Amino acid sequence: MINLINNRSFQIDNAAVTDGVLMAAENSYASAKRETSAEAKNQPRQAEVVNVNGKQGFFTFPDPVNEVAARVVAIGVVAQVVLLAITHNRLLFVPLCYGFLARVSSGPKISPMGIIATKLVAPRLSKYEKLVAGKPKRFAQAIGVVFSFGAAILALTFSSFTPALIVLIALGVAASLEGFLGFCLGCKIFGIAFNLGLVNYDDCPTCVVDYAALSARKSVKESVN
Repeated sequence: MINLINNRSFQIDNAAVTDGVLMAAENSYASAKRETSAEAKNQPRQAEVVNVNGKQGFFTFPDPVNEVAARVVAIGVVAQVVLLAITHNRLLFVPLCYGFLARVSSGPKISPMGIIATKLVAPRLSKYEKLVAGKPKRFAQAIGVVFSFGAAILALTFSSFTPALIVLIALGVAASLEGFLGFCLGCKIFGIAFNLGLVNYDDCPTCVVDYAALSARKSVKESVN
């Protein structure tokens, strides 16, 4: 009976926390919407990025992230990996490594693929928009940094390209899963760490946000207005 009461209490607390983050995200969205200029309204619709943490600056990562943009970037990574695997041209490691480093440090701001994905592709696929927490995506990009730089070091260390190719294949498989199937391997690893308590709520408050419910709530309000 005690365990049942404790479990029920945990569920109530968790629901309250989730609702609180939802409200914070909703308020941030409403604030950002009020600040939108008339000129911006005449432009093609872009995915709204709601930073519920309230943090702004160059070295920040969007939170939440549009899943469409993330998948476009992943497909771009697959293309780079395929080119490297076919040509064995070690110079191609430069854009691959730079891309991951740029995205993990500051999101799409200085990443060519990130800019193309968020500014050109995602707005044209707005009906497929799906918002997800940003921290897991940033963690996935950090894994990409490790694999891309690891492959580059192996390619420069050994005369044979085989060791680097093995790492590239692993990176390509992970990128393919996200790009073509929407399965983010790095995000799943982050989720496991979150559930095990290795990542706490303060580190990722948006991890408990149901963005589908938030989007539905915003749609209802917009239709009423």
